[in-house]
Parts: sequence; structure tokens; C-alpha cells
Amino acid sequence: MMSEFRGTQEIAIISKIDAHTAFAEQFEKAEATPPRGFVHASFDFDGHRLLVYSVHLKSNYGGVQANIPKREEAARQLLKHVALTKVSHLEEGAKSVSVILAGDFNTSLRADQFSDETTARLFLEAGYDWGFRGIPESKTITWLSDGRYPDAVFDHFFCLSGESVICGRSTTLPTDRKMSDHRPVVMRIGFPKE
Repeated sequence: MMSEFRGTQEIAIISKIDAHTAFAEQFEKAEATPPRGFVHASFDFDGHRLLVYSVHLKSNYGGVQANIPKREEAARQLLKHVALTKVSHLEEGAKSVSVILAGDFNTSLRADQFSDETTARLFLEAGYDWGFRGIPESKTITWLSDGRYPDAVFDHFFCLSGESVICGRSTTLPTDRKMSDHRPVVMRIGFPKE
């Protein structure tokens, strides 16, 4: 599933297995309307559903403080969408529903300049597990500095496990800035045997 937002910053979910549902949706207008939106796909594993969301939240271009409200609003809209989608799948007869939120959130749970921002904390407060929890910061750098700003942890996995998914820890792949200013982040998930 690939988004078709206006501009060059599209997002996608790529899978080797068929999705139960898949679509892209723009964020709703709000007091601080976030740009773009999200891509969503759900997968069925013997009646257990895995909901996957891919995001690229508002960058810090133009100043961190000016963009925080847009990211926080995006987080609120994502949580609302997930809640409604979970209910829909359970009403369809799903045995359980698990959720993965992944992508470039353009905020950090560790950097002081984002300490007043609630974007990532909203997911934690909603019961999501952070893929980098317990991992030293030096092993979690996902955005590589261009010299103007320090390295940062902007790319995240947040996981809400139902009976169908066991979430692992996130790992960054050690690439350099020649490939991209963002390093790939990987998370393994497991499915318990019934």
C-alpha cells in the first residue's frame, strides 16, 4: 500500500502476504492540521488481526516548537483511528487485535529539546510498548547529523500486543549518511503457537 499525498514524501507498507485491508488516509483538519497522513494495512493470522500503521510526521523544519502541535495532533488522530479500527475488527469476529505504529515521528523520547512534547508519550500512555525501551541511546540513533543538529532518535516502532503478537526490540542498521539521513529500523515480531 502506497500513499498518494501531494508532494514527494510518500509512505508505504510492503508485505509478502496479502493484506486483509489496506488504505491511505490524510489527517483531518484541526487547529494544528498535520501534513500528509498515514498508510494502514491489516493482516489476518488464523483469526488474529495485526494492524500496521506507517507514518511520517511533521518535520522540525521551521523550528521545533512551531511543529510540535502538528505532531501531537497527528498522534491523537492515530490513536482515535486505531481505537475505531480495533472495534471494527473485533465486531467482524477477530479473536484478538494487535497494533504496530512505525515510521519517522520526527520527535525523540530522549532529547531535551523534545521534553515538553507529548507525541511519543501519548502512545506510551495508551499502553504501547516502545521498540527501543531498555536499549542504550548510542544504539538507537536513527537520524544522522548533517553538522547543524545532533544525531537523534526520530524513527520508532510502538507496539500494542494482543494475543496474536509478541513484539521484540527495535534495532538500527549501521548505515551512513551517503545512503540516507535516516537509518533503517527493524523490529521482529512473533506469533504464539496455538
